[in-house]
Amino acid sequence: MPKNDEGGAKASNRRGEETRARMVAVALELFGQRGYEGVGARELTEAAGVPLGALPYHFGTKEALYRAALEQVRDRLAQALAPAAAEAAEALKGPPEAADQALRVFQGALFDALATTPEAEAWAKLLLREHLDPSPAFDLVYEDAARGAVELMAALLAHASGRIANDPDVLLEAFARMGEVLTFRILQAAVVRRLGWTALGPDEAAQVRLAVFKLKAS
Repeated sequence: MPKNDEGGAKASNRRGEETRARMVAVALELFGQRGYEGVGARELTEAAGVPLGALPYHFGTKEALYRAALEQVRDRLAQALAPAAAEAAEALKGPPEAADQALRVFQGALFDALATTPEAEAWAKLLLREHLDPSPAFDLVYEDAARGAVELMAALLAHASGRIANDPDVLLEAFARMGEVLTFRILQAAVVRRLGWTALGPDEAAQVRLAVFKLKAS
């Protein structure tokens, strides 16, 4: 391929990637606000500043764009939780007290990802809507995100207490531990108001980690 043609192809690919990224970002925001059925294809493309034909060209269908948004949330969460998940895997080979500490570290990492990062609000809205009103894409959310986190926490709880990870009581406790984290996303406005904070900033987040997860600032 001539150099000019090769450069043009790279520029075109880059523009295409930028367009897809912009459409996914808009999808995260709008689907999180109003759900899958509440947002039309035209509104999505107009908000992204692209022609209506960009949706079928880049994604095929609105459902495919919705799945792409969920996949981005899944991938970003996996990336954010990777260090804590690796620590948890090592703790499962060690003494019970190591599993207990790793569980609290994992909860803290999940808290950071869902309650304190700039993208957290859009992520949380989309995930919560999907749990409250599951779409055909729910399996992606459950199998690739929620189930993995809960089963890891259940394994840590079981190792720390000498129980079995598949025990329903252990699984329910693992879901409750996830609920402790979600409290600070779902009820964040109430928490901030009651404690007299202006926002859930770095200092406030450190206080939550210490009070709830017993994690001291490093």
